[in-house]
Amino acid sequence: MGLFGFGKKDKPKKECALCGGKVGFFGYKLAGGQFLCSDCRSQCTPGSNLDFNSMTPEDVKENIAIASANLEKGASEFNSTREFYTGSNHDRPVLFADEDHGWFMNAAKDDGWVYNLDDITYYNMRISTSDLDDEEKGGFLDWLFAPDFYSAYPELPQCPYNKKIIGAYLTLRLLENELGIDEVEIDVFPGLFTDEEDVRAAYRCCHEFYEFMDEYHRNARQDTRSTAAPVPSESENLDAIKKLHDLLEAGILTQEEFDAKKRQLLGL
Repeated sequence: MGLFGFGKKDKPKKECALCGGKVGFFGYKLAGGQFLCSDCRSQCTPGSNLDFNSMTPEDVKENIAIASANLEKGASEFNSTREFYTGSNHDRPVLFADEDHGWFMNAAKDDGWVYNLDDITYYNMRISTSDLDDEEKGGFLDWLFAPDFYSAYPELPQCPYNKKIIGAYLTLRLLENELGIDEVEIDVFPGLFTDEEDVRAAYRCCHEFYEFMDEYHRNARQDTRSTAAPVPSESENLDAIKKLHDLLEAGILTQEEFDAKKRQLLGL
């Protein structure tokens, strides 16, 4: 027995319950004492709320099937109808929307996951700031605090005085979904420094997305109204009441039933 082998026992090798491969240090423990390797985990949905300790290999396979179907949907069915870009040349993609299916993709991350537009419960622009240095306080960034700089973006946050913007993000909060993602954060700040063109690009991009979501919700409400049951006309209601009265006189309806239907038709 070697010097460093003293007191050690041979431990059984951990094998992945799905692929049979070796489970290393970054493996995951499943229910029943089984394990999942990191390669198989990478095929699962991206949400961090997966409780592998309570999942069986069959549960994991089902989750992988969901993830695979989502990626396939993005690759074969997603048809971008609106695209959002940042960058001073308006050439850096950050989000693609498929209005026909009601889907969107995080183009900035380019990971292929497809989310539902209707799952967005809240969206906002978040800016990251830091203190100005002496040169910047001397007027170099006066444009950042000028009132007219934000006049075109009244719904977006303004940089606090004596700060500078070093990052900007479009944050989308989501309902519970098949991917287990409750928030998508998209980096819309194209540069490394507080450059006016880069800041304007970030604000323009978020402003365009705000306008798109307002338009999307308006169209959804219009679609709901157009598919709603048509409201009967006054003459149609009167004809219906006459028919109900005939049923009353024939003894098919009671007086109470007739009165209730009449009130319903008259909207009382």
